[in-house]
Amino acid sequence: MIYYKKEFEKKLIDKDLNRKKLAEKLGITANTLHSKIEDTGSEFKLSHAQKIADILDMTTAEFLLIFFNKKLSSDESLTKVS
Repeated sequence: MIYYKKEFEKKLIDKDLNRKKLAEKLGITANTLHSKIEDTGSEFKLSHAQKIADILDMTTAEFLLIFFNKKLSSDESLTKVS
């Protein structure tokens, strides 16, 4: 499930991607990706979430917020997820 879909979609646009192109990069169908994003199917595997973070150049803060609805405290690192 994606908690912050608007932020997720902005990241896709920034990378000149759409859901179909992202699904291809992940090796899954567009329908599977849609069901994972909209929480109508199975959840994201951590490996897929990490790959999405890499493809979209997400920071740790963005990754945690978009995928887990968690915010970093002010003393935690805001580095890129790897």
